[in-house]
Amino acid sequence: MKFEDVLGKQVLILDGAMGTMVQNLELDDAAFGGPAFKMLTDLLIFSRPDDLKQIHLKYLRAGANLIETDTFGSSPLRLKEFDFTQIDLADIKAIPNGLDLKKSDYTAITHHLNMEGCRIAAKAIEEYKSEPEYDGRPLFVAGSIGPSNYVLSKTEADLNKATWDQIVDNNFQQVKGMIEGGADVLLFETQQDILELKASLIGAHKAFEKTSQTLPIIAQVTVDGFSKMQIFNTDIHSALVAVEGMGISAFGINCNTGPELMEKTVEKLSRVCSLPISIVPNAGQPVSEDGKTCYKLEPENMADYVERFVKDFGVSIIGGCCGTTPEHIRAISKRLKGLVPQTREVEKKVFVSGPQEAIPLDSSESLIRVGERLNVRGSKKVREAVERDDEMEMGVLEEVVEEQVKDLGIDIIDVCMDSNIVETEKVLPQVINELTSDFKGVMCIDSFSVEALQAAIETYPGRPIINSISLEEYEKGVSKLDAVLSQTRHHNPVYVALVNGPEGPGQTSDEKYALAAEIVKQAKEKYKVMP
Repeated sequence: MKFEDVLGKQVLILDGAMGTMVQNLELDDAAFGGPAFKMLTDLLIFSRPDDLKQIHLKYLRAGANLIETDTFGSSPLRLKEFDFTQIDLADIKAIPNGLDLKKSDYTAITHHLNMEGCRIAAKAIEEYKSEPEYDGRPLFVAGSIGPSNYVLSKTEADLNKATWDQIVDNNFQQVKGMIEGGADVLLFETQQDILELKASLIGAHKAFEKTSQTLPIIAQVTVDGFSKMQIFNTDIHSALVAVEGMGISAFGINCNTGPELMEKTVEKLSRVCSLPISIVPNAGQPVSEDGKTCYKLEPENMADYVERFVKDFGVSIIGGCCGTTPEHIRAISKRLKGLVPQTREVEKKVFVSGPQEAIPLDSSESLIRVGERLNVRGSKKVREAVERDDEMEMGVLEEVVEEQVKDLGIDIIDVCMDSNIVETEKVLPQVINELTSDFKGVMCIDSFSVEALQAAIETYPGRPIINSISLEEYEKGVSKLDAVLSQTRHHNPVYVALVNGPEGPGQTSDEKYALAAEIVKQAKEKYKVMP
């Protein structure tokens, strides 16, 4: 039985905390390759595979459907935090043949950790299925993918910065290993930068193309009690809109808070999320006791909360994050046994999003207003701030944005940097990156250059509008529609279509209708982009 065959038709139980269970093993430093590696519990895949299998078995016996691999930090960027030339191999006995950890080949280490991590979880499932207590429920290996510890979105905070291509490759490598290891579903969890998550999903889809194998994806972000991703102040609805059209099967939240502070977010998701919802809380809020972080929410009390999430808000996947144990999963599994997620009424609107908020494209009560002052060709003020021999006057551009968003109440800002003086392909993404650090609106990315549009959308932390596509010839034998959609459709933007053809704009109503119909037809048939 496949994951997507049962998703949404019954409540699926994700397992509990891996870190808590590893701590309970009370292993010495040697099991991790020395004290410098003790934070990388993923290395137990090579040193204690049997212990990991036993942890998986405990969660299976407690009633879990989905078993997470011990691969949360098994990506090249995370692994580069460790100097493997210094690792002590004396107590690491299950290193795959041909892998030399001391060479610090992070791509190779990534591949083997994810492949073997998935195989360990799969072996636990097979062993559990042979036990008399197995009840025939569907069981799946969930490949755990944490954040990279780098960010893509603009921030003044002292955080590691990465490029789009680095994040794409980071997750491409991790997912390839999971596919070879037999993962049934990918679980992107504890994500804190929506732009990083977008790049990570692109990396996963590249791995699907490379291996000719596609896996369902659960995408989970981390929010506070106010439904905000804390570093960038991204509202949960904005985060959802940014990624829900990027080939994921379920969306939700995990970590940071206990279930008592998640209800506001769960309620909001129940109204706006058309995908199955996944909710994975901590065992309450953390407290410090004798220098240790402890989680005090009892299993039955946690079950009380998540039962309401399923019955009142239609949540489809429930699990446990920090501090949860097999006892929590057992209580949740018993409480939710036989329940079907409550049917939800979801808002039927088209949304776009920026780094902080989601905006409906709704003209039922008033016109959709688009501010067009951030345009090199349409504003002398903007042109003089951009077309300079030295650095752009970003403060001037910020003033132009604020005038439209804060003073005039315009939600959507058209950004056009097409210029004969500066290189649009570099300036447009730079402007977008700089202006989205504290921006409550949505951007319409506007350029005739497809290369500029592609670079710009890779810097935009949300679901933008792209201006524009048409049937006019972009280059010999290639229409603007083909050029733009082939490079940007994986981001799921909303497109502005101009009724222009090879001979120019449509002149009569019949010509315009025919061009519009052909644009819709080609977008749907060639690229699966729907109006």
